[in-house]
Amino acid sequence: MLRRKESAVNNRKKRDLRGANGDSRKAPPCLADELELLHIRNDGLPFEEVKRRALELDERFQAAFERTTLPEQPDYAQIDAFLIRARRRMVDA
Repeated sequence: MLRRKESAVNNRKKRDLRGANGDSRKAPPCLADELELLHIRNDGLPFEEVKRRALELDERFQAAFERTTLPEQPDYAQIDAFLIRARRRMVDA
């Protein structure tokens, strides 16, 4: 029963990605990722393909990590000040 329900949800999501004339459009990134993960979970890809994809994503992550300009730690004082200002605006509104 669960697989039948999942299949119906997957079919609906795939159908939602088609235009009015039935042409497929590229899925939004989060939905594409979700569909890929469901495909993997349902044994839709051989292990070697899953492993290759995981290594590819790890390489992309490592490259992004090396290029990032983010600080090691967030500026908590700046975050606190922003949150206080935002909450005060909500109260004053």
